[in-house]
Amino acid sequence: MFNIVDDPDCIFIILEYCPEGDLFVNITGHDQYVRHDELSKSVYLQILRAVEHCHHLQVYHRDLKPENILVTDHGYTVKLFDFGLATSDARSDDFGCGSRFYMSPGFDVNFLPDYKALHDVGFNIICYDLRNHGIGDQGSGGTCGALGYYEARDVVGSLIYARSRPDTKDSSIGLLSRCMGGNSTIHVMAPQFFTDIKALILLRAVSDTPSWRAINSNLDIDATIRAFDRRLHELTGFRLEELTPISLAKNVTFPTLFAQVRKDTIIDTNDSQGIFDALGSKEKKMIWIEDSTRRFDGYNYFAKDRLRRPSGSKSRSNEQGGKHGLLCMESH
Repeated sequence: MFNIVDDPDCIFIILEYCPEGDLFVNITGHDQYVRHDELSKSVYLQILRAVEHCHHLQVYHRDLKPENILVTDHGYTVKLFDFGLATSDARSDDFGCGSRFYMSPGFDVNFLPDYKALHDVGFNIICYDLRNHGIGDQGSGGTCGALGYYEARDVVGSLIYARSRPDTKDSSIGLLSRCMGGNSTIHVMAPQFFTDIKALILLRAVSDTPSWRAINSNLDIDATIRAFDRRLHELTGFRLEELTPISLAKNVTFPTLFAQVRKDTIIDTNDSQGIFDALGSKEKKMIWIEDSTRRFDGYNYFAKDRLRRPSGSKSRSNEQGGKHGLLCMESH
């Protein structure tokens, strides 16, 4: 800060001019930090030091985001600004303070415990978002709903990224794909991208028509399916009956684990078994989770049932065929 001008109508604060813009623009528009790991690490440490300094002065920013970090020196220096929501109160009863995509909920949460569980047993993990989900990048005109066809490109993108990083390019790679991410992985299966994949974990992959029949079981199912099929075709060019991984599952030839909640109310168990049976792998295992009706217990199978299985938890499996590496983990 260079100066403060106290005008009768307003207070002017004279700050350093940063013509390179904010960190968000430099990340998304200029590719300033793409494959520049040391530079990214330096910037991240600068942000941590800035926040630590503010906390030492009992100033709490409460709106940390790339748009509130200015960039100078060709990307090598960053400066924290916009303290409009800052407070000197170490504790607050305010909730919802900040920018929606970045703010914490105001209380501690245990988010995606499977990340921690897998990390704790020795896996390195690269997480990636499917486009048009969460706050990830948009693609295909913002259209999703083709049950993984459009998003399949992001599975390949995660592999290209993992193989391009100096610290992961020599790692043994496995895939952990949930729900639509599992469909995407099966849809995109091609030899040129998957020759060195060691294993695949599928958590709740589904076909579209059986799933929609289960979801709409209390309605006129046939009429609902026809209406949805028409709208889906208008938006994506696909028909419901096309959106199944069963016909392509034969291309999955490496060891695969499929976990599914048997009493999940929005799946058809025959469909799940059909996907598993169609897998081309000689080494595959189907895990039916028996003591839940919640699909998220399938997503968190490794956090709860596999790595730290509590006493009394039940699961049934059938097998066919016979230092941990890197998991490319779809975080949808």
